[in-house]
Amino acid sequence: MGQIISVGLFEDSVAEPTFSEINELVIRIMEAGNVQVTSLGFPEDVNSERDMTGEFDLALELAMENIRVFEEHDFDYIVNTIGGPGTSLKEYDKLFVPGTVWYKRAKHFTERVRDISEIMKMAQLEFKHEVGRTAVYQSPDQLSDMVKVFDEPVKILKQIPGLDYIETKHEESRAKPDLVITSHPVLRTRIRTDLNLDGKNEPIEVKHIVEVVAESCGIASNQ
Repeated sequence: MGQIISVGLFEDSVAEPTFSEINELVIRIMEAGNVQVTSLGFPEDVNSERDMTGEFDLALELAMENIRVFEEHDFDYIVNTIGGPGTSLKEYDKLFVPGTVWYKRAKHFTERVRDISEIMKMAQLEFKHEVGRTAVYQSPDQLSDMVKVFDEPVKILKQIPGLDYIETKHEESRAKPDLVITSHPVLRTRIRTDLNLDGKNEPIEVKHIVEVVAESCGIASNQ
């Protein structure tokens, strides 16, 4: 057994049952992969208003609180579960004036931020079960632009036995996908709209990458 990685999991508390299930799966996956995880929620009094107001002071308050929490624990990495709002963790240093103490603290914080796909790649996961699906991967724009995650999710998917992964740009002649994998469940509606399966609005299942990994590893959220 290798060295245990310590991770602080910042859960984005959105009023969406799917998000809670994914957060639970993330914890179980990391524990199964010899990753020590501490679940941390955004401060409720700040989180409840941050998306509605968009005020700079509110974002600054949230960033400072999360940086303090990180410094108390000194995790190896900080993880966001959903490839959307949580990706802003990677840009905390931009909220502060370069050269100031808070800028240095924020920079140290952002250097530890990782997407869950990056942690799953480091973890000692055992893909035991086949996932007999034909799938494509849809990356949220925020995941590539902010967190600079490009290849890790695909590398994870290619390790899953039975999963027929389609590179959509180069393999249009292959079988049409029956599964779309993403890092942001909220994108389900948009993905279904964007996908054009022979010009038909055929039903297609959309799953978070965490759900697919959990299925292959034999991990359930209600265990």
